[in-house]
Amino acid sequence: MRDKNKKILAIVGGLIVVIIIILLLVKGCGKKEYVINFDSQGGSNVTSVTVLKDDTLTKPKDPTREGYEFLGWYLDGKLFDFSEKITKNMVLEARWKKVEKEVTGISLNATLLTLKPNGTGLLSVIFTPEGATSELVWSSSDEEIVTVKDGELKALKKGEVIITVTTKDGKYKATCKVKVEDNVISVTSVSISGKKEVNVGESIKLTASIKPKDATNKEVTWTSSNPNIATVDKNGNVKGIKSGKVTITVTTVDGEKKASISIEVKEKKTETTPSNPSTPSTPSTTPEDKPSTPTNPSTGNTPSTGEQETPKVAVDNVVISGAKEVYVDESIKLTTNITPSNATDKTLKWESSNPNIATVNSDGTVIGKSHGTVKIKVTASNGKTYEYEITVVEYIITLTKLVQPGGSVVQYEITSVVANGVNQDTALFTYNGITYALEDERIDSNDVDEKVTTAILKFNGKDVKAKVKYLSRNI
Repeated sequence: MRDKNKKILAIVGGLIVVIIIILLLVKGCGKKEYVINFDSQGGSNVTSVTVLKDDTLTKPKDPTREGYEFLGWYLDGKLFDFSEKITKNMVLEARWKKVEKEVTGISLNATLLTLKPNGTGLLSVIFTPEGATSELVWSSSDEEIVTVKDGELKALKKGEVIITVTTKDGKYKATCKVKVEDNVISVTSVSISGKKEVNVGESIKLTASIKPKDATNKEVTWTSSNPNIATVDKNGNVKGIKSGKVTITVTTVDGEKKASISIEVKEKKTETTPSNPSTPSTPSTTPEDKPSTPTNPSTGNTPSTGEQETPKVAVDNVVISGAKEVYVDESIKLTTNITPSNATDKTLKWESSNPNIATVNSDGTVIGKSHGTVKIKVTASNGKTYEYEITVVEYIITLTKLVQPGGSVVQYEITSVVANGVNQDTALFTYNGITYALEDERIDSNDVDEKVTTAILKFNGKDVKAKVKYLSRNI
């Protein structure tokens, strides 16, 4: 009897264990799932994953991005801890650090500037190769005449100075002469004159005409849209390299006024001598030839056959001009110059290579949608297409308000400064008239007005408009 009871107890115990296991499995199957998305911020794509509540997230393979080093996945401005239990849907953002290229040379955007006393100017540095960067040291040959700070010039009195910029290691430098004069006359426009054709291997001379004629600074720079077809030197001499069409542009140093001209490069024709010039050519008597129109014996003229049709003039070239950058949610207007000016049909069709980055209207108005680079294409009535590259820029400052228990705001924290999708470790920006840096970390709550949606960000030495993004965190 005792053995029988032991068997019954063993069976009952086993059933209880099975029931508990089933209940646990049922409970586990009913766990809530959360979706984790990965925003690679311009890097390679990382697939979203689904994680059960209170489970941990397995770190995915690091994304890659040309020219950048991956710093990690961030949530709300902080490095994400993959040992944390998942309790909500999340979007993790990648952060990157730009891999600096070694500088092999620098130049300035101008070699001569003319300012009035108490006037200001701005010099920018062009690095070689493109994308390289370095800390810079600026100096003025006479700070009583012109001062310089990060390329920003301020004229104090009449005179002449040399502004020098040098890489921090001292290997490379560039200079600009600055004249301070009382009677500075600014450039209002520039135009180009000269031939529009050149043979391969030959050269033509273009001339830039500046208005007004007595402008103080008449210095210009010349560029070719395709040096493989034609080159242009600092004096406007254009040399044909191979057959094709190219746009030559002249830009004034004062005011950056521009003008462009389309040049066609042609293969040089080889003249041939007739084998027997004394022998007249025999007229064709092919049956298919139409009989010639008889002349009017009284006048010797060919009789009129009605109203003469006006010959159509085809579009030869379209030059697109306008700003090269547009902010997200803002617009710029592109203009076109059609040659020849008497073209019969000047109808143009506008298209964007990526409407997700920027759209373009039928009048050439470009609207920024998201940061990136897009090509705006114009198609002329003859089917020829022309492209113009636009960069859509976006700068975002994230301010996180620190809230005490009870709801009072103590301070605001500068969480991040993002330039075109890339988080910047250090950046100065002016907010409500006060300049801050990321290193400051905290801003007094009295200095922040959450109604402000944009602020001025000092990025790469220039002022740009940035969106202000507000977050909140309890402390």
